[in-house]
Amino acid sequence: MVPFSRLPNGTFNSSLICPLRSMPCLAGCSSNRLRQRLSQPDSAGASYGRSVNQARPHGRGSDALRWCDVDFKRRELTVRRAVTQTPSEGLTVKSTKTGKQRTIPLDPHTAAELKTVQRVQRERRLNLGPDVWAGADSPGDDYIATTFTGELIKPDFFTNGFRTLAKQNNLVHITPHVLRHAWVSQMIALGFDPVTIATMTGHSPDVLMHTYAHAFDRRKRQAIDALGEARTAARRAQ
Repeated sequence: MVPFSRLPNGTFNSSLICPLRSMPCLAGCSSNRLRQRLSQPDSAGASYGRSVNQARPHGRGSDALRWCDVDFKRRELTVRRAVTQTPSEGLTVKSTKTGKQRTIPLDPHTAAELKTVQRVQRERRLNLGPDVWAGADSPGDDYIATTFTGELIKPDFFTNGFRTLAKQNNLVHITPHVLRHAWVSQMIALGFDPVTIATMTGHSPDVLMHTYAHAFDRRKRQAIDALGEARTAARRAQ
């Protein structure tokens, strides 16, 4: 299947445009507008970005998630690959930065959001048909975050979108990477151990402890203070 946004101008003809214009969201669009609309990330992809890419410490691996990576019964997803884009190679899907996969639990809200994204995408897949849908042959192999016709979204889409949103709200110093650091710091402050956190961020425990040494130092002080309070309470109870 040739990606729809890459079809030569001569093949973007009425046999494809007519059935597309029957869809409410594309009714009345000109041919140029249709081409532009179909090459943009769809609203379900944006919803996915809000619920997963910005809420969880996945990094670029979340851009390359397929539906087969999500286990709704266990409420977890597995990061197996990442998306990269270079001038020489273009858009490519490779193994993760560390070469390892990691499984991350999903909270009920995020799992429900993903279910909605899946339903919307599969309905659109059926409506567009195999001549237009540019995703995988099997629905389970489709990428979660795609353009309207199922193509993989470029890795800078979520980053640029987040920066625009942050700028509009006068949060110019907040980036997705800052959220990642904040997430890790919050997990440390809540008392979770480095091994548990590292399995979700993709760090090794040693790298995590080195990078966030300041946060762990605070936890050490809190641990000693808590021990002292416990001993004092025990003496008073005697």
